[in-house]
Amino acid sequence: MVFALLIFLQVLAGVITSDGLIRSTPHGNLVMATLRQAGINILRWRASADCKKELHRISLYFGFMALAFVLIFYFFGVPGDSNIFRNMPGIFLCIGISCSIYLKGIRGNVKEMVSFTALFAVTPVLLYLIENNTVYGIGTYAVLSKAAAALLGISHLADIWMVIFLVIVSALGGFIAFVFGTLLLCTIPLIILSIISTSSCLSRKILKMDHKLIFFVSCIYSVIVSPILLALESKGVI
Repeated sequence: MVFALLIFLQVLAGVITSDGLIRSTPHGNLVMATLRQAGINILRWRASADCKKELHRISLYFGFMALAFVLIFYFFGVPGDSNIFRNMPGIFLCIGISCSIYLKGIRGNVKEMVSFTALFAVTPVLLYLIENNTVYGIGTYAVLSKAAAALLGISHLADIWMVIFLVIVSALGGFIAFVFGTLLLCTIPLIILSIISTSSCLSRKILKMDHKLIFFVSCIYSVIVSPILLALESKGVI
C-alpha cells in the first residue's frame, strides 16, 4: 500500500516536472491540458467539501458494503479462517454505525451508554429482589450466584455479599463496555473527519499556490525526497 502510494506520487511529480517537455507536441499539450483541468476540478471538489455530508455518505457507503459482503458470503460461502475478507462485514458495519451515531450527537449516545452501564450494575439486585419477594423468578439469580461461587472457589456465600460481588462484577463489565463503546464512537469518526478536513485544507492551499512553486516542489520531491522514501520503504523502515 505504501509502495503503491509512493509510486503514484513519483509519477505525479514526474509529470509535473516534465510539463514543458510533454507540451512540446500537440498531443502532449492536449493530454497535459486535460490532466490539469481534471486535477483542478478534483482540488476544487476537495476544497469545497462539507465534512458532515461526506461523513454521512461514508456511513452509508460502509453500510452498503457490509450488506454486499453478507450477500456475497451467503451465495458463495465464507472464505477460510486466514482470509481477512471474512471479517469485512463486521468491520464495515462497525465503521458505518459509529459514523452514523457520531453524526446524530455523541453526547446523547454517551448518556444512553452511562444509563445502560448503571442498569447493568443494578441488575443482580433486581434479580435477587424479584426471585426472593415475588413469584416471577425464573432462577437467573441462582445461576449467577453459583457461577460466582465457583469463580471465587467457595461453596456458599451470604446473600448480601453475593449480591455485592455480582454488582461489582456487573459494574466493572458495564464500565469496560462503556469505555470501548465510547472509544469506538469517537475514534473512528474523528479519524475519518480529520482525513476529510486535512484533504480539504491542503486542496485550498494548493489552489492558491504559485505554479512556479508547485514546479519547484515537484522537482525536489521527484529528484531527492521520492528516492529516499522508496529506499526506506524497500528496507521496511516505513
